[in-house]
Formats: sequence, structure tokens, C-alpha cells
Amino acid sequence: MGLVRRCGLGQGAEISRPATVVDDEVLVKVVDLQGLVESTPPGSGKVTFMLVAGLIGLHFALQQSLGPFHPERTVPRYAPDRTFDLQHVKVEIQVDYPRREFAGRSVSTFKPLREGLTEVVLHAGEELQISSVTLDGHPASFRRAKEDLVLQGSAWTVGQTYSVEIKYRSTNQQGGGFGDEGGFHWIETDGNPDRIGFWTQGETTYNRRWAPTWDYPNDFATSETITTVPKGWTVVGNGKLVSEKSSGAQTTWHWKMDQPHATYLISLVGGPLSVKKDKWRGKDLWYVVPRGREHLIENSFDDTKAMLDCFSEHFGEYPYVKYAQNAMYDFGGGMENISASTLGAGSLSDAREGYRRMAGLNAHELMHQWFGDLVSCYDWGETWLNEGFATYGEAVYAAAAHGQAAYDLEIADNFNSYIGASRRYIRPMATKHRPNDDIMFDSHAYPKGSAILHTLRREIGDEAFFRGVRTYLDRHRHQPVTTSQLWRAMTDGSGINVEPFFDQWIARPGHPVIEYSWTPSPAGGVTVTVQQTQKTDLGVPIYRVKTRISILSGGRVTDFPVVLNQATQSFQVPFSGPVDAVIFDGHRDFLAETEHEFGANELAAIVRSAPNASHRAQAFEQLLDGTVSDSTVALLTELVRADSGPITVFRDLEGLVNLKRPDLLSLWRDQLGHPNPERQAWAARGIAALEPTLVTEALLVQAVERNTSFAAMQVGLDGLDAKKHEGLFRQQILADDHRERVGAFALRKWAATEPADLASIVEALATGESLAKRRMAFDFVEAATYKPWMAPLIASGLSSKDWSVVISCLGAVLSGRLTDFLPQVKGLNLTDAPREVQQRRQRVIERLGT
Repeated sequence: MGLVRRCGLGQGAEISRPATVVDDEVLVKVVDLQGLVESTPPGSGKVTFMLVAGLIGLHFALQQSLGPFHPERTVPRYAPDRTFDLQHVKVEIQVDYPRREFAGRSVSTFKPLREGLTEVVLHAGEELQISSVTLDGHPASFRRAKEDLVLQGSAWTVGQTYSVEIKYRSTNQQGGGFGDEGGFHWIETDGNPDRIGFWTQGETTYNRRWAPTWDYPNDFATSETITTVPKGWTVVGNGKLVSEKSSGAQTTWHWKMDQPHATYLISLVGGPLSVKKDKWRGKDLWYVVPRGREHLIENSFDDTKAMLDCFSEHFGEYPYVKYAQNAMYDFGGGMENISASTLGAGSLSDAREGYRRMAGLNAHELMHQWFGDLVSCYDWGETWLNEGFATYGEAVYAAAAHGQAAYDLEIADNFNSYIGASRRYIRPMATKHRPNDDIMFDSHAYPKGSAILHTLRREIGDEAFFRGVRTYLDRHRHQPVTTSQLWRAMTDGSGINVEPFFDQWIARPGHPVIEYSWTPSPAGGVTVTVQQTQKTDLGVPIYRVKTRISILSGGRVTDFPVVLNQATQSFQVPFSGPVDAVIFDGHRDFLAETEHEFGANELAAIVRSAPNASHRAQAFEQLLDGTVSDSTVALLTELVRADSGPITVFRDLEGLVNLKRPDLLSLWRDQLGHPNPERQAWAARGIAALEPTLVTEALLVQAVERNTSFAAMQVGLDGLDAKKHEGLFRQQILADDHRERVGAFALRKWAATEPADLASIVEALATGESLAKRRMAFDFVEAATYKPWMAPLIASGLSSKDWSVVISCLGAVLSGRLTDFLPQVKGLNLTDAPREVQQRRQRVIERLGT
């Protein structure tokens, strides 16, 4: 499952994590490059590294806690007994979209594992109305106990194959995404005739809500789905497409998965979808988006083949006959359903939004096809085996696509995301003791899991690491796995006993907190003193790690390998010549929270030549704190100019912008043409921060007219006089910018000039064919000061079938205290409305009805 974190090789701020995982996150507010305030987790915006004491706040050692994993809040949770071996699952679904109803038939084939069984348990959600159960074609006795379907009868014979058929129906089921009760989800129209269809969500144990069978990952089976939908719809399932047959007004899609897998990975998506098909090494690729979003396919998915190349090279050939990426309305983040990932349509990206903003999400879910699908965690206490590897896959692909610096920044972001979350609690990576299963999908499973895999790779070396991982995949192919099986396979494959590593990093909670200092050594070179200051009363160890001390001198880096294994220890580092800076763990070889204060001269050396990009980025920001010399500005300007690739090392230029130096104008002018859209936005901000001149005005116009970066366009409009440049503002109000951020901003600023035709423009937008423009118009009505000409729009909007429009109109009624609309508000039929709409209406009635 996709995590809430950057999706775009460290450059974007797209979010993809299940909603329930916020239990482990301290959400902070950061201002993104589009000038919008959004909630994102620590580590998803600017690069922030623990190099200076106090950067994060109170010291980790003072805040360490087991939180929800305290023994008093947990219970032991083990995988349920397997009384049989599930062989195959066949599910037939008849979809009735107008009634929001489906009729189903599931057939589970299994072999008993014990003699003398008189009951067999399958899983069926309480939402399902079961009409019949048969065993090998004969009526079977059964009883239901919550979500257990208990088959009763005479003893079953070990080794014999049995088949259980269950017929059922479900009406008005509305499952959510991961962490939101899963199951079968109906896509509501919201006024868009193409915004219809459905999808399913199985992780963790929610497929039982639409397909009764064994629903826990400790058993693997093959599967197939046969789905009948309205003609003109597309259905995408797992495995290969067996047939697509139309009869009258309906079409039946038959998909079959011939390789065994965990049943939570069975999935269906359906609707009037647009599909672009391709091939990779003879295997089918499907890029699936809602109708009307075809123009986003290329930028969203055209690096899929490069990802397949990368992961196949490192982990073995992609194991299935096809890979579909299904972008669906209402779905948040991503889910790694086997051979057919489900993704949120909101993640589809226009190149003007940012560089490869969907790449991280796509890489994460594709990596899952090996880690989570080819092998799956045996129980949910082992979730990190799925999510840690998938998150690490984002960094592996970043390195392959964009080099070492991109990898460094991905790993550093993982460090920071986990360390920020560790302020709330720490836990062992794999544990049977937990309050519930969904809580395991946290910043330990995702970024810490990735950080630990990076640490292991640096500990044993690239060749041993990848040989061990391939041994793990080959040995346990199509099987549920545990952490002990991973360390055994890594040991056997690499020839290095990694059990001690797993003992301190996986079995125990926490992470190292490092403080260090250095002084010139009388014998020559330097003496580096290192302390591990993490509290150890909750089982956190004093760590043993291999790392390097990096000495920077004259633009060169000299590394000295060391082993850290004590609470306090000193290292004598021989070195002849001047020492510009000393960095303990200069390559960031292991997960740690490192505290050390550098002087200005050291920072200047680090920003030029530190071996890890994250150290360079942090030094860049620190050099801009306080008074900044001309020589420092010249150095940083040179580095920004040299940082010319699509993935930038220096991602936060706020300090440079805030200098407001006229002599930086040439830098900002040049950076407007940078290949990275975020860098273009910083350039526009740099220009807008300067004293206005004809030159800066022309450059801001250029930032808008180039139409290459939405963020830069918005900054450009913000710096221009809307009345003087009315034509430019009108153009942007009407132009398509995918998410309508630029258009909405242009409308608000232009409206402040009180143009005579404002009412007619907003009315035209509100009644036009573009759904995005309609919503933009009603959002404006909600935010603007009420004018009488808005009354007909509000009245029509309250009756809209688009719930987003209804919400905006309710907001306008509330903010303007428009009591004349109370009768209409009270009479709204919100039977099928989202909870947010119902809650807002109730708020209007309560506040205006008194």
C-alpha cells in the first residue's frame, strides 16, 4: 500500500498513505512551491536533517515511548489456524450500478490438512446476504459468527479436494480505501457522467466483504474473476484476460491468475475507463484512467518500462503475464493488487505540476509485485516485509533513473519521516503484540523499513545484499513469509550471518542518536569522539554498525572505515594536510539521528563536496541562516547553476530568495528555464521578491506565458498587477491547468479589481461544460463576499448532482449568513450524499436556524 510521502523521486508533494496510519504521524504544515498550505508528514517537503542540536525540537531520548505498542494496550495476535490448504478461488459478480447492488457466486476449492475435521471456517462479511452454500454440489449446513462462515458436516478426508460454492448479494455497500474499512466501493457521479463505476479494496481483511473465501495472507491460492457490467464499461482484474464477451446491453470480463497468491490481492476495477495498451518483453501493460483523463497517461505512466527494467535486473524478471495500473476516482494512494495495482486518480499528473510527481507511487506499487505479491507477509505483524521493501524500491529506482544524489535524497527523506514519527512512539519492526492489524502500516513499516534495508545493504555490500534478496525471493516464491525466513535467506545467499543485524534493527525498537566532535590530534590527523545517546530502557540497544568518517580537504573526500559499537568511543584518524570539515557517517551508511554543529567554513566545504547529497542540501540551507557574505552568495549561486538536472539537490531556495538581492536577477532569469518545474517556481519567487521594475515585470509575464510550471505561473500572476495585465489573467482563468489552481488564483486576484463583467464570467464558468471550471466558479462564490448576482448560482448549485458544488454553496450560505436559502437547504435530499455534505448542511441549519 502506498505511504503518505513524496511521490516523485524526492521532488513532489503528492501524498499516498492510508488514512488510518495518521495514528503514528505528527502532521506539520509546510508551504509547497505552489504557495498552498498543505498537511504533509515530516520529511515530505524540505530536506531537514538532524545535523544541528535542537533542529527537531526536544531530544529523542526525552520522548521515547512505546505509545500504542505499550504492553497494556496490545494483545498477542497470531495468524489463524489453517485447517485446509486453499487451492483456487473463483468469483462471479453481476454488477447493477443503478441500484448499487451486486449478486455474486464464489467457489473455493481446498484440501483439508487434518483428519477428523467436522467444521471448516471461511470468511464472509456481515454485509453479504448469503442465499445458499453447497459442498461439492450438495446443500451444506453452515452458521455465521460475525465474519466467520462455519461449514458443518461429516469429517473431511486429508488430501481430498472439496469445492464450496456460496451465492450471495450485497446492496448499497460502500467500502473505503485502505484503513477505511475496504470492500466494494461504488463511484458516485458528482455531476460527471463519466464518473461512475466501482473498485474493490482487500488489504488487510476486507475482500471477504465482496468475495467470501479464506481471507488471511497465511494461505496462497490461484484465482479468477468473471464480472458482468454494462456494455461500454471496462473491467480489470488479476492475471491474464481470458475473454471479453458482450450480450445485449452487458459485457462479461473473465480474468485468471494462474500463480498462487494471498487472497487480499484479488481485485476488480470497473467503469467507463480509457485504456492505453503497451508491451514490455512480451508482457501486456495496461494504463487505465477514467474517461476524460487520457491526456495524463503519458506523463503519469511512461516510465513504467524503465521501472520494470530496473526491478527485473535487481530482483528477477517481472513474474506475471501483465501489469495494469488502474487510476480510479475516490481511491487514495495505491494498492499493489497482484498484476493490477489500483491507484488514486487524483495522483495522475500533468508535467507542469512537478517533475515525475507520480513516479514514487508507481515505483512503490510496482516493487510490491515482488515484495508483497510474489511473497507476502505471513501475518500483519510482519507488514514491514511488504512495505519496507516497496518503499526502498522507490530509492532503488531513483538511483537507476537519476543517479546517486537522487538515491541519497530518497533515503534521507525516509530517515526524517521515520524519526519525526518516532517522537510519538517506537516499536520492534516485527511484532505479534499490537492493538490491531492496521496500525502496523505506519512509519516503521514504510520509511524505517526502507532505511533499515539501506543500512543492511551498506553493512554487507551491494553484491551480498542483492544476492541475499534474490535467494529470499527464489526460495519463498508464491509463499507467505516471516522475518526469520528473510534473515535466513539473506545469510545463506550472502554468506554473511545477518542474524545479529536483525536482532538489533528488527527485533528491537528505536534507532541510534549520535553526537560527535572532533579535534586535531597531536600525533597528526584528527580525533573523532562519538557518543550514542539514545535511551535504552525500552529495549533500544547500543548499536554496532559499520560506517565511515569522511574528511573534506581542498574539495576532496577521504573516507576512513570505522565500527561503532560502544556508548562512547574515540577514533584516531590519520590524515596529512588541512582539514576543512569532518563528517561522521559521511555517506549516511546507517539510520541515525545525528547531532553536530558545523562552523561556517565547514559548511562551505560540505556544500561543495560532501559525499552525500543530503549533507550538501542541509549545508546549503544553514549557510543562509543569519548574515550572509558576498562570497557565500557567490558560492551558492554557482552551485544552484550547476544543479541543472531534472532532479535537483538543492530543493529549498527560500533562504536565497529572501535575500532579495538585485544581483541575483540573472540567476533567477536563467532558472526560469530549468527542467525541474519546482526550480522554475523558486526562480519566479526570486524575481517576485525583488523591487519591481520593467525587467522583473516582463520576467513574471514570461513565467506565466511559458506555461511549463503551474507553480511558477501562479507566482508570476501573484507578482503582477491584475488590472494592468487583465488579458493575461482572463486567459489563465479560462485555460486548463489540470487541478485549476492557477485559474482559481487568477480569478480571485482579477475579481479584486472589480471588473464590470465579473458576474457574467463566473456564471459562464459555473454553467459551462468543464466540470473543473464549474467547481472553480463555485469555490470562488463560496470564498468571495456575497453579491446579489450570486443568488441564482447558489440556488442552482444547491440542487446540483455534483457534491463538490453543493458543499461550496452550503459554505457560501453559511459564510454569508444567507437565511433566505434555509428552506432549500432543509429540503435537500442527501440520502446518498457523502458524510461531509450532510455534516455541512447540518452546520448551516444549526447556525442559521436560530
